[in-house]
Amino acid sequence: MSLHIEQRGNPDAQPLVLLHGWGMSSDIWDSWLPSLEQDYRLLLVDLPGLGRSRFEIDQPYSLDALVEQIIGGIAPMLTQPALWLGWSLGGVVAAQIADRCPEQVEGLITISTTPCFVQRPGWPDAMPVETFEAFQYSLEQHPIKTLNRFAMLQGQGDPQARSLLRTLKAVIADASEQPLRLAESLALLAEDYRPLFAGLSVPRLFLFAENDALVPQAVASQPLLAQHAQWIEQAGHVPFISAEPAVTQIVNDWVKELTRD
Repeated sequence: MSLHIEQRGNPDAQPLVLLHGWGMSSDIWDSWLPSLEQDYRLLLVDLPGLGRSRFEIDQPYSLDALVEQIIGGIAPMLTQPALWLGWSLGGVVAAQIADRCPEQVEGLITISTTPCFVQRPGWPDAMPVETFEAFQYSLEQHPIKTLNRFAMLQGQGDPQARSLLRTLKAVIADASEQPLRLAESLALLAEDYRPLFAGLSVPRLFLFAENDALVPQAVASQPLLAQHAQWIEQAGHVPFISAEPAVTQIVNDWVKELTRD
């Protein structure tokens, strides 16, 4: 298959699909999996064009095309609607799946995801346009160096920044073999996804981190998100690694409430 999917966990439990962020692969979840494997049937997906997945659809690289390839690979593996959890860019992809294929979605969880990663009118809590464009140019000229800088940015503000950086760099080293797709997937972060998030109808949980250098905590207070938002103290952009017990507790509690209803 062109889409890399790995199954872990309890085969009789609620399916949980994990979608990673930009520049990474599903290996980013490795340290979290032991806390999830007993309670969930885990499906770990490398986003098309990243990690071990190839983008092989006869259309331009786009969010819709990613969703088409992911649903095409995952749907035959499901006998019931799944929980979909996406981190950073993966949260946007999961939200698009929830919007287009709600019958496949029991609930949506995003971690460190925002409808606007880049500043625009009405959304100041994001990366300045000039900074994002400079990052795109740097990726063209020096991809590995730029990815390592991105890893440092993700660890910024996290008490465990040093060990987190080693983890991120190890995943990046294994996930950066498709430079064209890196640039194309980065461009997805420049889009405005407010209409997408405003139209969601599935149960949802939006998790944010107090010290996130890429997605400011203030995003959690936006009216578009606030009703479904929770945040993690003393963590940066990758709280499921550096604040794993807190993230696991919030996710499990939310899922219990969801399934109880």
